[in-house]
Amino acid sequence: MSESNGCPKQEACSMYCEDKFVADTNKKSHYTNVHFTKNPSIAPYRPSMFADMCDEDHDEYTRRTGIVLHSSRHFERPTQSSVFDLMREHNISNDVAIILMLDSLVKKRGGDVRQLFVDHALRCATEQEAMESQNEEVTLPATTKSLTSKQKAAKRKVAAAAKRSSKK
Repeated sequence: MSESNGCPKQEACSMYCEDKFVADTNKKSHYTNVHFTKNPSIAPYRPSMFADMCDEDHDEYTRRTGIVLHSSRHFERPTQSSVFDLMREHNISNDVAIILMLDSLVKKRGGDVRQLFVDHALRCATEQEAMESQNEEVTLPATTKSLTSKQKAAKRKVAAAAKRSSKK
């Protein structure tokens, strides 16, 4: 809401409430849990309150949260929207397409996908070694426990009931 039309700006929820699609799909759980029960000071965006956000509102929201909503003038759709688009356009395998997408996502966050794979492999190897050493150390006793008298009686009772039901 802008102040130029006479309406004061509301403190908006930090979730994606300003995006009508997300707000409508998450309305029940998000609105009930966050707005109406846990934090009543944050004004909920009810579906009836939705109007197209002006550029000022989008800029304010992006400045405050760092998120560019789909309806913003600054939103840019990715050139390849999925692994399947990559595979179709470049005729590459699933594995290569997934690695390329991971690479672009990790680079956006300032990381290196090769290091990510190395760290993952080392972590998996360490976990595997720990499990193997744990399995070697634990030896279960070979003795079997005999049934108690109550367990034996219950077993006989079940067998008798099964026998009676099969005769009918």
